[in-house]
Amino acid sequence: MMVDDHPVEYGDFEGVIPEGRYGAGKVIIWDKGSFTLKGDSGKSFKKGHLVFELNGQKLKGSFDLVKIKGREENVWLLIKRKDEYASAKDITRDSKSVKSGLNIGQVGLAGRISKELLRKARRSKMPEGVRPMMAVLTDKPFDNPGWLFEIKWDGYRIIAEISKKIINLYSRDRLSYNDRFRPIIEALKKNFNHEAILDGEAVILDKTGRPSFPLMQNYQKTGEGDLVFYVFDILYLDGYDLRNLPLEKRKQILQNLVDETSAIKLSGYIKNRGTDFYKAAQNKNLEGIVAKNLKSIYRTGGRSTDWLEIKTQMRQEAVIAGFTKPRGERKYFGSLVLGVYEENKLKYIGHTGGGFDDKTLSDIYWKLNKLKTKRSPFREPPKTNTPVKWVRPRLVSEIKFSEWTKDGVMRRPVFLGLREDKNPKEVEIKKPVQAPAEVKTMS
Repeated sequence: MMVDDHPVEYGDFEGVIPEGRYGAGKVIIWDKGSFTLKGDSGKSFKKGHLVFELNGQKLKGSFDLVKIKGREENVWLLIKRKDEYASAKDITRDSKSVKSGLNIGQVGLAGRISKELLRKARRSKMPEGVRPMMAVLTDKPFDNPGWLFEIKWDGYRIIAEISKKIINLYSRDRLSYNDRFRPIIEALKKNFNHEAILDGEAVILDKTGRPSFPLMQNYQKTGEGDLVFYVFDILYLDGYDLRNLPLEKRKQILQNLVDETSAIKLSGYIKNRGTDFYKAAQNKNLEGIVAKNLKSIYRTGGRSTDWLEIKTQMRQEAVIAGFTKPRGERKYFGSLVLGVYEENKLKYIGHTGGGFDDKTLSDIYWKLNKLKTKRSPFREPPKTNTPVKWVRPRLVSEIKFSEWTKDGVMRRPVFLGLREDKNPKEVEIKKPVQAPAEVKTMS
């Protein structure tokens, strides 16, 4: 959209324009250079088509500015012409000022955070080995202006401890991810100049930009897919424990701190419209969404109804208790025998032979072969169609399925991958709680 002319003084200004003044907000010099108009620019502009050439530090080459017809708004489309400067590279990922090297979130940062957002935070040394806050499963999406809604990323949950000396990445059970996700550490070293504890999810994106749990399984071996750390919370910052601040303030702090790169991104969210957001996640075939109470504090290691997960598909973590003999031309094993813990005893919930390729069959077989035992780990051993080799319940799998039967068995289960970040003893069936009441607002 075309905007009003700005004062000439703005051409070299970086900083914060106070509320109530024209253009209020943060300003950086994203690019700087010269331009040249092509052809009869006066006539072309009146007809809704302007051609020009940029010679900036970031943007270079010929562009078309075309007015979109059939709309009441004064809307124009900027199109890059194919020339020697044309590229598929997303130039907007370079978010830093050509003048100061700051990004938009870092402008006026120190004053804003210390005075406004950290006022009720507690002074503290950096805690170590923090366990993340967990969400509770709920039965349906909802709309409520007191809540935000974000994507449920299909990856590995990560706590990132960033100190002056070292950066540590670890799981909810303090399993180190430093070697597995080394590119995230390197990106944080380069782009995050604070002592902090961040909460987020390591995700592998496929060629379409969608999170892929199967790609995550083989990332270390194949390097296939794009590794991204989606940050959605901050627990500690430069001498301040932020866990007792409301989520809304913690989100504001993150917006001001994180300089997004190809490997580090903020997990976006919307407020109020949980139902529409859920439908969008369904259409994109995503795992689900997470609803979070804007006033909620961060409950370390706890599972709270202030955070609710709403799944678009039936998914269940399951402990591998054994494997059956293969049939026909299939190698290694026929299916995995699965269970969950109930009152500290393993309960059978089904078996799956779907979702495997030859490589996955081989990898899992040799891992299970080391765990073989003569004794069934189940409280009540299930009946199977083919002989079973029992294993010690050490490996956790991620399973998608269509529904639960009356007997508590998964119908049409499909193997998605192993969950190396999960403790088998904590694997149980999650029972959904009732969603908060709908609160409709004018949009």
